[in-house]
This record gives sequence, C-alpha cells and structure tokens, in this order.
Amino acid sequence: MSPARRTFCVSIAIVPLLASVSRAQVGDLQYARNPANGHWYGFTSAPTSWPEGASAAAAAGGYLASITTSAEQTWVQGAFGPYSTWKYWIGLNDIATEGQFVWANGEPFSYANWNSGQPDNAGGVDDAVELQPGSSWRWNDANPATATTTKPLVEVDGLPRAGWTLPNNVSVGSGPSYVARGDFNGDGRDDLVVPNFTSNTVTLLFGQASGTLGAAATFPVPSGPRSAAVGDFDADGKLDWAVSCYSAQQVSVRYGDGLGGFAAPLDISSSGKGHGLAALDLDLDGRVDLALTTVDSLDRLLIFRALAGRTFAAPVAYATGARPYFVTAGDLEGDGDVDLVVANEASDDIGVYWNQGSGTFLSTALVARGDSPRRIALLDIDRDGLLDMAVPCANQNLVRILYAAGAGNFVTGPAIAGGQAPNWTAAVDTNGDGMQDLVTAAFGSEEVLIQEILADGTIVSQATALVAGSNLSSVVGLDLNGDGRADLVAAGNNTSRVVAFTKLSRDCNTNGRDDDLDIVLAGSTDCNGNLEPDECDLALGTTFDCDANGLLDACEILANPTLDLDVDGRLDACEVAGTPFCFGDGTGAACPCDPGQAGALGAGCMNSVGNSGRLVAVGNPSVANDSVSLRASGLLPTAVGLFFQGNLQQNGGLGAAFGDGLLCVTQFVIRLEIRAAIGGAMAFGRDHPGDPRLSVDGSVPVSGATRHYQVWYRDAANYCTQSTYNLTNGVRVVWAP
Repeated sequence: MSPARRTFCVSIAIVPLLASVSRAQVGDLQYARNPANGHWYGFTSAPTSWPEGASAAAAAGGYLASITTSAEQTWVQGAFGPYSTWKYWIGLNDIATEGQFVWANGEPFSYANWNSGQPDNAGGVDDAVELQPGSSWRWNDANPATATTTKPLVEVDGLPRAGWTLPNNVSVGSGPSYVARGDFNGDGRDDLVVPNFTSNTVTLLFGQASGTLGAAATFPVPSGPRSAAVGDFDADGKLDWAVSCYSAQQVSVRYGDGLGGFAAPLDISSSGKGHGLAALDLDLDGRVDLALTTVDSLDRLLIFRALAGRTFAAPVAYATGARPYFVTAGDLEGDGDVDLVVANEASDDIGVYWNQGSGTFLSTALVARGDSPRRIALLDIDRDGLLDMAVPCANQNLVRILYAAGAGNFVTGPAIAGGQAPNWTAAVDTNGDGMQDLVTAAFGSEEVLIQEILADGTIVSQATALVAGSNLSSVVGLDLNGDGRADLVAAGNNTSRVVAFTKLSRDCNTNGRDDDLDIVLAGSTDCNGNLEPDECDLALGTTFDCDANGLLDACEILANPTLDLDVDGRLDACEVAGTPFCFGDGTGAACPCDPGQAGALGAGCMNSVGNSGRLVAVGNPSVANDSVSLRASGLLPTAVGLFFQGNLQQNGGLGAAFGDGLLCVTQFVIRLEIRAAIGGAMAFGRDHPGDPRLSVDGSVPVSGATRHYQVWYRDAANYCTQSTYNLTNGVRVVWAP
C-alpha cells in the first residue's frame, strides 16, 4: 500500500556497477546444425583475428571449421548465406610452413575451394584462410592478424558449451508488432500470441514437442492490432488474451477454453488509438485487469477492471506525458500491489503510477534522462529486492538503467549500448542462474542483445548480439524445447514472421545452470581450465583423476606444484616411466618351485603369503627433469627390500632362478636403497620425501641411457627354497637427456 502522497525524484549520482568480468565468452555464438555430420557451426557477435577466433572455438568446445568436402561447403553457403556481410575464418592455414596448408584440427587437407588467383600470400603475411561470401564463398588466404572484417566460423562435433541457434523464421500474418506468451492448450508448453498490424489478424502459435512453434491459428481482429496481453480475465483457471487495436480504437478480448479454443471476441471501445497493453490483477479479486495507453489523438492511460460475467467496467483515465508508447506492470515497492510504468516517447519522460491497493493509482513523473523511451523492463538488477528500470532510448542507441532507491526514489545508473534504435527491453533469465538478465530488441540494427547480470548486480559489459535479420518490435523469453532454459522469440514488424532463438547449453551436473556460469559464480571449480566443472570431469574417471583418489589431478597440482615436477600438466605419479619384464607368471623363466609357484600376471613369483611382488615405474624419465618413482607392491606386509639397478636384462629378459624368485637384471648392478614395506608396499624416488633423484642415485649419464630395475625382498624361511628371499619382476626405463 502506497502512502497518500509521494515524492519522486532522480539522483544524478552514477552507480558504478557496469564492469567487465573475466569470462570466456562461450555463449557469444549463433549456431546451425549440419544434419549430414551432426556438427554445429557458428559465428561470434564480433569479428576477430584468426588466433582469437581459434581461441573462441576452443572455448566453445570446438575448432575453426574444417570444410573437407564439396557437400559441406554447399551446406555452409546455404546455412550462412543470409549473413554474408562478414567474411569467415576457417581452420585452414600455413602458419607453420609457408605453402603447406593444414587444418587446425588435424584433419587431412585434400578438398579446396580457392578463389581465382588464390592462395597468393599477398605481402608475405597471408597465412590463414577465410571464406568470402562476396566471391561465391570461395577461399582466400589472408593476414591472420586482421581483426575487423572477419568472424570465426566455429565447428563443434557435439553440443556447443553455450550459445544460441541462428534465427528460425516462423510465418505469421503481415506486420507482426508484438509477442506475448502463455500455455493456451494445457500441454505444459509455451504458446505465443502475435498481433499482425498490417493484416488485422492475431496469429496463435502453439509450442510443439519438437521444440518448434507450429499449428498456427489465425483470428481476425479490429484494424491495427498493436500490443497483446495474456491473463485469466474471468478467473476460470484458463488463459485468455487481448490485443489493443490502434486504428479501430478498441481492445479485442478472447476468452480461452484451456484446450486451445477461444470464444467469440469481446470488443471494447478505447476512445483512442490504443498502443501499449498490460495485464495485471489491480484489485486482487482473482480476475486479471487491463491497462492500456492511447496515443496520437488523446494521450492517456486507461484502466479496465475485469468484472464477473466476462465483462469489463468503463475505463478510468489517467494523464500521461506525450505519446505514451508502452506500459509495464510490476510491484515497484514490494507491497504486493502491482504498479505501472509508462514510457512517454515524445515528452522523453516516464510516468510512474503507484497502486493504492484498490486498483486506483497515484501518479508521479520521472524525467527519463534519455531520448524517446520505449518499452521498459522492470527487474531487480542490483539484487536489493526492489525492481529497477531498464529504459530503451531509441534515439540515443542506449539502454539507461534507473535503480530503485526506496521511498519512491530512483538513482541514475549506467547507460548500456542498445544497438541501433532499441525498441524493447525484457527481463529474462538467459543462463539458468535463477536471476533475470536484460534482453533488448534493437529495431535499427536488427539484433537481439543479451546482457547477463551477475549475482552481485554487475552488468556484464560484453553483450551477446543475436542476428535477427529484420526490424524488431518486441522480444519475449519462453522455453521452446522444455530443457528448462529460456529461449527467445522476437517479432519483426516489417515482415510476416517471428524469429525464434533456441538456447544451447551444457549442464553436465544437472543443477539448472550453464556449466560456464557455474564456474564464473564459483559454484564449481575448473582447475584444468577446460570450461567444464571439475565434478563433471571427475565423473569421467581416470581421464582427469589418474590416481583415482577422488581429486582432480589439476587441482592437486595447483595446490602442490611438486606433484608435477616436469610441468607437463600431469601427475608425475601417473606417468608410466618404464616397461615391466621378466615375469613369474609362466611367460618368463620357470619359478624355482614350479609347478605351483607361478605368480600373478605381470608380477614376480609367488611368495609365502600367496602374493606376487610387482614393480612399476612412474614419472618422467628425463635426466634433466627426473620425477621417476619405483613402486613395489604385493610383498610381505613388513618385508625389508632392496631397490637395485643393472645395465642389462638377465637371460634376454626372461630372468633366471634366484632364491625364491627370478633375477631379472645384470651387469654393473648398483644397490640403490634399502626400505621397509608398509602393508606390503614400498617406494623409492620422488614418491618418498628425501630420496635422491633416481637418475642421480643410479649415475645415469646426462645424455641418457637404458637401465633396468628390480626389488629383492625378505620372505619366510622354508617356503620354497632355503634362501628366505624373493624378487619382483623387472622394469626397463629408457632415460632421455
């Protein structure tokens, strides 16, 4: 409930919340899917250099496109033909060796589609290849540093990490001026109401199980339908719709039956050229009411209260500024009553109408600080619980932010680039973080701009610009394919179509948020920088957790760099450094007490506790970057063992009987270290703090050499022979310099 009187002002202090964030712009691409190979191909909002494009492709989970057949070339031309303003980088290049062209993803280079006289290596710097739509999409070698005329053509084998589809055109009537959503047939999918200004019809598009819009129904309406509103006007639990008819000076209402059918129209006089229309329950009686702005002949705001029996009360009029373009409804002060905001296009101000709780309003005026305000979005940008305003200023190509400061006051925030002639702003959660982002339909530049808003209210400075291909009058968020992500549909009012953009995203941990957003918000870590949450990498097993300890290898290295002494991004403990040989499993020489003493596959001869000593070498076998450890297992629980080294393999690698086992190494044998087993295991080398490097202890030449290793260990007396010792298998290590 608002107080009886209210002051309303705007501070000119700038709230410093507009900032860049450190984020790979993996969602800043539009894609089309090639049915022939199942791959997705897309381009970024802005042009890039070839290296920047390659980085963008990697961030998206793909690579710069490899066009390897004439069929693929033909598909690319067809899919991207409508977007021929730009040239497109592909993966072909001769950066490494002049004249030897290769694909960036390693595919063989055989098919080519060069333009006449190409490649020519003009200026000696043309080392990357671009598609030239202006030359029948033929190929030209170009300077890879060029960053102003060419966009990267990205190819992703599977689903892109994030992004949007290219616009899918859906036919409607002539001059679609608005899009409004609702589920009119009760199937759980969003449908659309589209007023067609020129053809004097309304098209109803029903959401399909395939994620498309179809099964269109057409309704004649009075002349000049401009805006639409959706609500339950008769409180029967079924959605209805209404349109403002500018030329006929009427509002046309259709009551739904919940199955996709509608009753005969109820046409209400507006006594003025209706433009903006909003649906809201002003008096909280369960019936949705209508708010209408009229323009040109008589500028005002009209409130139509819905009554029982499918009728409306005579309108109550409120004064506005000049040419009230649109009206937006929202609870501005959090009191449970719906207030109204009117954009007055000609007087460059905003009218705010505070609901007094009974469906009557107290009006105030706010100078918009912009030129020609259009449809305003209400959303909580700074996350303080109050609705702020995003005001598209068509003549300034800006969207101005006004932050609610409480007590009826607003503070001027940043001005955001809105494309050319921004006509409409909408609040849509575009990334699944549960918070609304800002979406703008730009009439002049024929694009939809998406500004993500982070949890702290920061507006991401780099907008995603979706190419729409027609002058846009409005945009709405809805879920077309039932994946829980908001898709977008925009109306192009100089056409006979609406354009649909489907959100593409990965959500590997199924928490409802895009994977890349999880990482930005620190909900998930990304230690290895692959733009996939670490918990998803761990789910893949040893691919990212080679030692299967439940910790991502990259995180372990980040916390303790000594685990990766050779700095190759892999745990030294998981790098196989040697080749086992000389086994007591029957593939080598016979064990001393065979038959019956054969050991486990790939290990030494059996010992007195029924195990077999096994030796492996892990780490980097480089003398300069030695991180090798010898690991023995399968010994007696507390056995004492000796690690030793030899230059050659005994008996050609088959071994020879020695004690209770097989001796595997020979020539210039060096005793390395005596160690006591714990739980039947022991190690020597970088695994054991304080040990010298194995190459140093074994006097391996700095130029490298091949050496062989084995462990001799104590065993119980009178098991096999009287020797009381056994041996593991041997391991051959080829040391690099």
